[in-house]
Amino acid sequence: MSDGNVINLLTFFPFTNKGCLNGSNIRVINRFIDNTWETREFFPPKLKNFHRYALKLGIQQSAPAAERIMKRDHTYEYVGSDIEIADEFARIFNFTNNFIFDNWWGEVYENESGDYNLGKLLRKEIDYVVGWHFLNLIKSKFLDYTQPYYFVPFIIIVPSGTPYTSLENLMRCFTPSLWASFIASCSLFYIIFFIINYFIKRQSLPIMHFDVLLIIILGESTSKHYPTRNSIRLIVMTFIIFCFIIRTVYVSEMFNLLQSGSNNRDIDSLDDLREQKYTLFTPSFIESYISLTELKYDRKYIKILENFDDENRIKQVFDPSFRGAFVEPLDIVIRANKNSSTPYNILSQPLSMTPVVIYFQKNSYLRNIFDEKLQHLHQAGLIDLWISQQWKSKTVRNNVEAGNKEPKVLSLNQLSAAFTICIGGILLSLIVFVAEIYYIRLKKKKFNRDVARKQVRW
Repeated sequence: MSDGNVINLLTFFPFTNKGCLNGSNIRVINRFIDNTWETREFFPPKLKNFHRYALKLGIQQSAPAAERIMKRDHTYEYVGSDIEIADEFARIFNFTNNFIFDNWWGEVYENESGDYNLGKLLRKEIDYVVGWHFLNLIKSKFLDYTQPYYFVPFIIIVPSGTPYTSLENLMRCFTPSLWASFIASCSLFYIIFFIINYFIKRQSLPIMHFDVLLIIILGESTSKHYPTRNSIRLIVMTFIIFCFIIRTVYVSEMFNLLQSGSNNRDIDSLDDLREQKYTLFTPSFIESYISLTELKYDRKYIKILENFDDENRIKQVFDPSFRGAFVEPLDIVIRANKNSSTPYNILSQPLSMTPVVIYFQKNSYLRNIFDEKLQHLHQAGLIDLWISQQWKSKTVRNNVEAGNKEPKVLSLNQLSAAFTICIGGILLSLIVFVAEIYYIRLKKKKFNRDVARKQVRW
């Protein structure tokens, strides 16, 4: 506003020094006189003191950024890294946050309408929203936003792969080099026992072929007699201790592997998905952040999901026969992994890094002063610290029963390899038993035949 040779700079104040009830005043905050401004402070100090004014803050369930938790007295507590940011803003600028909880982030459409929290922001029902809101072109046209303070990768969840067979589970406890070393060690001990038995008859060494097998399998000897020489006893004891240690480690590793529920990794890259013609399931909003055409993926194998149910939808990848993959923000996958006994498999290379911002009403007086402090918090490392603390916190959870984290009960199917070996050993022993009977009979017939020949000669 010009007043003769003086230009007045005016602004609208949503509240006064005394409180936030009178918001109708337009006041002069600076004057341009003789080609210079009276002060270089263009943001009025009053905007940096809100006098406990209550700002309406829109949030939704989006751990680790924001989460609503019901306490024992049936009141709600709001936690998360973005809640920490909002609380820090309230402390610095002397205002209070009035939390407005909604079920979803919401979307902004080309006709300048929206839904959920972002719709409320467009209709000026709330002042700003937090909770890892992603930045895209449509939202930036109708809303104000801060500079990005975090980047969330979009990744691909792939099926867990075909289960390992029973025999594969028995063999994969050890690496091939360890198996080779173990077999070589057992062979060496066996050769030593054979040499001792063959050349030192006087020592009456009780270690026979069957004893060696029992030591390897059980880690102990069932023999009731021991060698008389200490050197030979030391060899036997060394072999028993060695096999006992290997057996103990093998059993513990086998238990851990069976508990993990891991499968063969069939998919390692996006190219594998294309070649094997897996269906790519993506949320309806994904094309606002990722160009699916740049993925060079056949459109007939891309399915857009309107119902964004992250709790049950992605669990299909645990079915080995499922031929599909899901595009998800990484925070959803991390949260799901913390509440699942079986981890999700993801491709190591993310599709994109999506910026996270805080949204305000268009031309909001909050945007500049909040943005300045937000960058200070980011440069100080506080935002990364708050995010890491929330990932470690017990509050990051879905509505999952605690029993889902209990170890699996081992089933007959998981131990079928052991029973297969048992049955195979019984069948093999039966074959050997029958062979021994026929061998004894043949030997007896030959003996009778030789006796008969001698009698004829006499």
